[in-house]
Amino acid sequence: MPEKRPNAPSRKFLEAHTGDDSQVAGVRRFCLEEGRAAGSSFAEVWTGGGLRFTVALGRALDISDAFYNGKSLCWRSPAGDAAAGLYDPQGLGWLKTFPGGLLATCGLTHAGAPAAVDGKHYGLHGPISNTPAEEVSCRTRWDGDDLLVSVSGKVRQAVLFGEKLMLHRTIEAHAFDKRIFIHDVVENTSHERAPLALLYHFNPGYPLVEDGSTLLVNAELVEPMTPRSADGIGDYQKFGKPVKGFQEQVYFITLGPDRRGNDTAAIVNRSRNFGLYLKWPHDELPCFGEWKMMGYRDYVVGMEPCTVFIRPRKQILDGKLMPYLAAGKSREFHVEVGVLDGAAEVRQFVSSAPK
Repeated sequence: MPEKRPNAPSRKFLEAHTGDDSQVAGVRRFCLEEGRAAGSSFAEVWTGGGLRFTVALGRALDISDAFYNGKSLCWRSPAGDAAAGLYDPQGLGWLKTFPGGLLATCGLTHAGAPAAVDGKHYGLHGPISNTPAEEVSCRTRWDGDDLLVSVSGKVRQAVLFGEKLMLHRTIEAHAFDKRIFIHDVVENTSHERAPLALLYHFNPGYPLVEDGSTLLVNAELVEPMTPRSADGIGDYQKFGKPVKGFQEQVYFITLGPDRRGNDTAAIVNRSRNFGLYLKWPHDELPCFGEWKMMGYRDYVVGMEPCTVFIRPRKQILDGKLMPYLAAGKSREFHVEVGVLDGAAEVRQFVSSAPK
């Protein structure tokens, strides 16, 4: 459960000053009626801390957009929102229904480039983000003086004669906070072990990302994925203006955790005194990827905590790098997403980040 924000009003105070909790925080479900996402369900969450974000109930409870005091926290793909039924699992077909957004989940047994291994085809980033959730719950609740807003449910990736995995996801925010807490449990309901290639594809965009913005990470090792990435490795943390014909650059980054065992990564725009950070336990997600895409309209940075670096699948398997989830077992994952607002918060974060 998220920690209560200091100096937040008490329940007694709020009940005296408001007619309904929705004055300070809430969640509302809705369904789109037209376009490529017609028939798709969403949940909009808002907090008195300035956050407003949308959870795609028909797409693994991913976060399809997010705003802080009216400013976008993410890039939105030209593909827009699309119904899960339009998903193309072949090759790069995943991109046809990739909305961008704050979070797109990749996995659960494959993340990264398309691959064909031992007669089985794996499409880009796997199917989970195009899978509707079930047993969805959207609620506000009081926990003492804490007013919490949450969206939860489970997402099934299961096939006859194959993997049988269940993703249990809870997204939670405090009424007066500007953080989002994601708690996932991946359960293997099969009698056989299953690969666990899980990647959290966070997608900061303008106004977080623009000429002069930087990626802040405590990097112990940075490896380029391609020759094109190697050419730009000296500037992997720096972002410039949009460039026509820009070719993506991807980096595998080994992070050094802080004294509590957590990794952090942030995009900071000092000219606007604005930033977005991620924090997660290193042992849960020991790998981190950066997707740097500085193209016209395709102007986005992917911040990607993951269970395994997205090298070619055969290379991962041959190198015995793939993590597995034993039969009947489960693993938990926690990611905190927070806004840095103002010069003081940006300076404090930069000074306190692990070196």
